[in-house]
Amino acid sequence: MKNKITCLQAKEISITAFLLQNGISPKKRYNGYSMYIAPYRNEKTPSLKVDHTKNLFMDFGTGKGGDIICLIQLMHNCTVSGALDILNGQTFSFHQQKKEPEKEGPKYSIDKIIPLENSNLVQYIQSRKIDLTIAKEYLVELHYSFSNNPKTYYGLGFKNNELGYEIRSSYFKGCFYKKGITSFFNNPITVCLFESWSDFLSYLTLTNNLKKESYIVLNSTSLINRVIPILKCFENIHCFLDNDIAGKNVLQEIRKNTNKKVTDYSYKYKNNKDLNEFLIHKKTEINQKGKEQGL
Repeated sequence: MKNKITCLQAKEISITAFLLQNGISPKKRYNGYSMYIAPYRNEKTPSLKVDHTKNLFMDFGTGKGGDIICLIQLMHNCTVSGALDILNGQTFSFHQQKKEPEKEGPKYSIDKIIPLENSNLVQYIQSRKIDLTIAKEYLVELHYSFSNNPKTYYGLGFKNNELGYEIRSSYFKGCFYKKGITSFFNNPITVCLFESWSDFLSYLTLTNNLKKESYIVLNSTSLINRVIPILKCFENIHCFLDNDIAGKNVLQEIRKNTNKKVTDYSYKYKNNKDLNEFLIHKKTEINQKGKEQGL
């Protein structure tokens, strides 16, 4: 009689080998990881990342991730015990995966944080059609450098609740320090949810910075699970998410996990990728036609 596999043994099984044995091959291969079409939902763009070194997965479409047991639970909608039963019916080698030492990237340091004034950054904000006064209220000019390069760089900094910064310029996009959401609480009844700072500031530009509601910026759709408990504190949840799979999945998670009135406002910009793209097109039309209307 075959002994049932344990959780510890299961976590030693290569996710890549498991997927391959079940007829699932990566769509793209990179150094250290592969990208797959998520086998548990319909999608055309691969959003499931499998890290070969850590033997972990991350679904960027839903923000869920974990080990092989978590993946099987998603694939088969089963319990941990059910996932172990599935693995028990297949043949695998239980040798521990050889962990390659992770290469440390160059260390960065923030050299100074000042009010937004750099002409290139101002020009970037203007190219996104965001009101400059509003931008200066929420963004800073951040100067930083890397240990392997003496050059100093600069970008727009948007602070999150973990005291980290989303960094953006015309040539760089990233996050310094810890990733986190950004929240502004002005109204205990209604909250507006955005994926990025550019969408948030686009909304304030379109609504003349009235600040009638509370605001939450995800900064990454993978952080949706952190936001759910906060959203439950509000009666009305207004969602201004991207018109893509990740945005729809976030909306679905909110509706499934909050017993609140959730309104999807993406129909307002259904012909655009996101709210900022809508603002850019709208301002361009205004310049051409001389008319202006709000969101």
